Amino acid sequence: MAHRAEPLTGMTRLSILSALDDPNRAWIVLLVGMVLILRECITPGRVFPGVFGGLALTVATWSLFQHRWHGWALAVILCGVALLLLQGFRRWLWVPSIAGAILIFVGAHRLLDPPIGVWPAFAAVPLSGITAFLLRTGVLARKNKVSLQ
Repeated sequence: MAHRAEPLTGMTRLSILSALDDPNRAWIVLLVGMVLILRECITPGRVFPGVFGGLALTVATWSLFQHRWHGWALAVILCGVALLLLQGFRRWLWVPSIAGAILIFVGAHRLLDPPIGVWPAFAAVPLSGITAFLLRTGVLARKNKVSLQ
């Protein structure tokens, strides 16, 4: 008598997506995806951080779109991102970065109808600081580039 293989009882696609029904988990996965893509931008040529970061961003965005969004909170997050970009090109003693991180935190906390918790939303603040620092460093390195001609 032949032995029948039991069906796999691991994590299926639906169980992974249902684990991200909680907006807090989806927000953390979104931030992890951003960190992985940032890691790929810092050291290009590695494949896995970019692939896993893109996959994490895709799954987390899909999960976040399953809830009702507040348009004003998304506008607050985009204003915070604009301030982070402004910090990269101007020298204003990190005031735009701090204001941008606060705006991203407030916007993330109130983005969805079941609001994202305070601590998962606060996890965006260090990522904002790292992004602003690396952007500023990249802009200064580009300005101070030495030409060999």
